[in-house]
Amino acid sequence: MSSQDSAESVETLLPTVLWAQRKQMIMLRVQIQPLEKPEFTVHEEYMTFKGLGVGVSGKASYVFELVFCEPVNTENLRVRFSETEIEFRILKKTPTTWPRLQAASERPHWIRVDFEHYQGEDDSENEEGEGQEEEPGKKERMAKTQAELDEIQKMMKKETARYNSAMKLLQQVKKAYLVAYNGVQWSGFILIVITLLKCARGGMEGIQTAYDQTATMLMFCQALAILEIVNAAFGLTKGGLMAPLFQVGGRFLILFIVLQPAEEIHKHVIVFVLFLAWSLVELIRYPYYALSVLEFEVEKLTWLRYSAWIPLYPVGFTCEAITVWLALPHFDNSDDYHYPLPNPLNMSFHPATVMRIGLFLLPIVSYSLITHMVAQRKRKLAKPKSA
Repeated sequence: MSSQDSAESVETLLPTVLWAQRKQMIMLRVQIQPLEKPEFTVHEEYMTFKGLGVGVSGKASYVFELVFCEPVNTENLRVRFSETEIEFRILKKTPTTWPRLQAASERPHWIRVDFEHYQGEDDSENEEGEGQEEEPGKKERMAKTQAELDEIQKMMKKETARYNSAMKLLQQVKKAYLVAYNGVQWSGFILIVITLLKCARGGMEGIQTAYDQTATMLMFCQALAILEIVNAAFGLTKGGLMAPLFQVGGRFLILFIVLQPAEEIHKHVIVFVLFLAWSLVELIRYPYYALSVLEFEVEKLTWLRYSAWIPLYPVGFTCEAITVWLALPHFDNSDDYHYPLPNPLNMSFHPATVMRIGLFLLPIVSYSLITHMVAQRKRKLAKPKSA
């Protein structure tokens, strides 16, 4: 951008003007920081002003035109400059108390009363009084009011400091809780993966013991994972509620409701594959989340978090469907969770029927979770565009 363009784009603002009066004069303080190149003219009926300063958006031009309430005397005008303001002392044409500074009845927002000078001492010309007859006890009341305002301001500062301190403590507690939760889960799944690998070293006989060897620890971790739904519901973690609800809720149903009572399939190889797929996902996910809470990122771990699910999620969903399918004969031929008629509610519940409906809905839920992860992967692993 050229210097000419910059000059043309300078913002135009209204400065803050403080005013006070005495019977013989009015006092104006035009506040601009830092004040540069002031230009002004004072006429009997009005005055104009223009100066440069710094506003919110940078360099700004401060301009105003003020029509006086009554005529002024343009002779013996006294002006004092400083880095932050310019002060005018203008004699009135007729010594009297003005009801206001400007001619208009409504005071502009940028004009304010200068209480310091309204209370102030006599000026160098020893004028008597302040421009208005002071009510008895007015100074004392204003001093008392100012003291009360100062006290309120101090109290507000203290309360603000307490609030900020409490919020900082809550953030630290939240961070410690999330790091501890993810650390406990990660430790649990490390043990599960190590145990599953030991089972795999034993061949088919070892694989058939996978449920007995790891089910207790996996149930503990999966029950603890309900906190992820709670965390999302209360805003302790980023992201929506539906993804953890589907994932945690689905695994909870498979592990506790379907798999636990169906002892016939505990030794099936599909259980080993299911537990391994679940555990490998969590073995990457939990350390990633713990480091994220600490605002620390490991690039390779981030890549694994948003890439390892590509083979593991489909394997996990397929194993879940096969597990439910293998468990159907058990629930068809047992009374587990079965609530037949007649009963007080006049309705029956057959778990095998519900499981068949679940098998029908599983592809829909799986698709929803996979598309969610695809979107997350694109967002997290997207390379910044080159300029």
